[in-house]
This record gives sequence, C-alpha cells and structure tokens, in this order.
Amino acid sequence: MITEQYPALSALTDEDKLELARELFHEVVGDEQTDDPTLESLIAERLTDYQAHPEQVSPWNDVKVRLLALRR
Repeated sequence: MITEQYPALSALTDEDKLELARELFHEVVGDEQTDDPTLESLIAERLTDYQAHPEQVSPWNDVKVRLLALRR
C-alpha cells in the first residue's frame, strides 16, 4: 500500500486526503480532452438529467461533508 511507503499520508486529515487525491488525479489526467464518444454521451445525458431536475443534485461541498461523515 502507498501509505506504507509514505507513512505521513496516514496523518493527513480526511479533507487533506481528498484534496491530495484530487491533485494527483489532475496531475495524471491533466486538462486533456478525451475523444471518447461513450464518455461524451454519458456527460450529455447527465447534463440533460440535471437540467430537467436540478433539485435532485447536491453541491460538491454537501457531498464532501457526507463522504467525510461516512469515514468517522
């Protein structure tokens, strides 16, 4: 496990771990655009669903709070 190689990671708060994961993801993926038609279709479908039912979504901060609460 990566935390065995870098024990200081275990000492991070859950919020810092989420931020690290986000930063690592963007470092790997970057801002590259994909030409994956399946992904584009899925994004378009989800956007349409959101536009039809905006009350059924949660802002990122609310989702993050729920995820962090699950870890406690």
